[in-house]
This record gives sequence, C-alpha cells and structure tokens, in this order.
Amino acid sequence: MKKLQLLVVALFATTLAFAQPEKGNIFLNGSLNFDIGSPSADVSNFNLGITPKVGYFVSDNIVVGLDLGFAMANSKDESGAVEVKTNGLSFGGGAFARYYMMPADHFAMFFEGGLNTSFGSSSVETAGNSVDGPSTFALNAGITPGMSIYVSKKIALEANYGFLGYTTSSSEIGGVKTSQGNFGLNLNPNTIRLGVSVLF
Repeated sequence: MKKLQLLVVALFATTLAFAQPEKGNIFLNGSLNFDIGSPSADVSNFNLGITPKVGYFVSDNIVVGLDLGFAMANSKDESGAVEVKTNGLSFGGGAFARYYMMPADHFAMFFEGGLNTSFGSSSVETAGNSVDGPSTFALNAGITPGMSIYVSKKIALEANYGFLGYTTSSSEIGGVKTSQGNFGLNLNPNTIRLGVSVLF
C-alpha cells in the first residue's frame, strides 16, 4: 500500500513537472467575477461578469489573443416608500497580451495587458412600472496581474486581481450625455476574477 501511495505521488509530481505552456500552444480561458452585497439593510446588489478568451503562444511565455465580455448588474432599493429595481446588461470584447513568469514548474505569475470596450443598457422598475435607464459605453486599457496553478499538463486554475491603467466611460439618457475618464490603480474587490485555462 505504501508503495502504491508513493507511485501516485511520483506520477502526480511528474505531471506537474511538465505543466507549463510552450510556443505554438492554443490557449482557451474562461473566467468570472461576482459581487453580492448589501451596503445597507434596505439595499442589495448582485453583479456577475463572464469573460471567455482564446489566444496563441507566440513564445514559451507570451500569449496574445482576443476576448469577449458579458456583465450583469442588478440592485434593489427598499429604503423609500416604493421598491426600486435596477437591471443592467453589457457586452463587449477586446484584445490582450499576457507575459508569464514560471518560478516553479506547476506555478506561474503573469501580467496581462489589454484593450477592451463594452456597450450596455439598463432599466429601472418602480412600483411595477419599468422605464429605460441610460445606455453606456466604456473603454479600458491597462495591466492586470494574476497567477496560474497547473493541476495537469494542460489545465490551470487562475486568479486575477487589480487593474492599473486608463478607463473612460459615458452614459446617455434622454439625449443628455455624460462622460468621465481617469488613470489609476484599482484594487476594488470586484476586480477579482477566477478562471480556468486549457492548453492545446
């Protein structure tokens, strides 16, 4: 029995020893982020984002590719005389380049630079009556750090956190348009993304 256990450990270690990307690999990735919270007893929020990616390793530690994005944001406010619900959806996409550093065979850190845009719409429901909210546009250009843990030769679990770069956004409702932009470091918890990547 002890020999069998040692054999399993050895096989697992061998698998991890070769768990790293190589030039020519195709990269498929899916990640999500979510935020569920209640800023007060009468207000609740639910946010969900899903981002699939496809890329190609141009070298052993650099992958370039394209991504798509879907996000949903819902909130409910019961602090007033009537309940107010806000529902928003956005879609977008962009391009990215990721640089890997491999301090261990089964572990990698990376920095991902990307340019992404998104378009959104929303609705506001008050006392059962729904009206259109503002339409939105956003553009992000910056760098996100992350890490990968390879659980097999081709599969890795990933986590991203933070964003350093430029963000601009605009919204329009009733012909009135507002916009804003800023450059900086964002360490908000809603920047945390968890995902899985597969190499081919």
